[in-house]
Amino acid sequence: MAVQIVMDQTGDSRHAFDPQNSEALAEAEWRFDRLTALGYTAAVLTVAGESGRITTFDAAAEETLFFSYIERVSKLPLPRETTRQPSEDPARHWRYARATIRCLR
Repeated sequence: MAVQIVMDQTGDSRHAFDPQNSEALAEAEWRFDRLTALGYTAAVLTVAGESGRITTFDAAAEETLFFSYIERVSKLPLPRETTRQPSEDPARHWRYARATIRCLR
């Protein structure tokens, strides 16, 4: 099972999909295209533990992290309540984000 993790001002949401299922794969590719068109940055974690920015959908990626630019997120109003659950390991997502920001410099 592969997963796309979308981080925004309310936390993160996860979208799991089976890369062997053509319908699920098409939906994941549509989500990738939609999020990157909206200005999200996509990053993947490699087997070696490195992260890198990607600009095209990678069906072989086990986890893809999407995050918006900090300036953009900071201007959005925060919701009064959120129904999303906190991530099991938020430090892992911050490591992705920091490494991705480094590769954007």
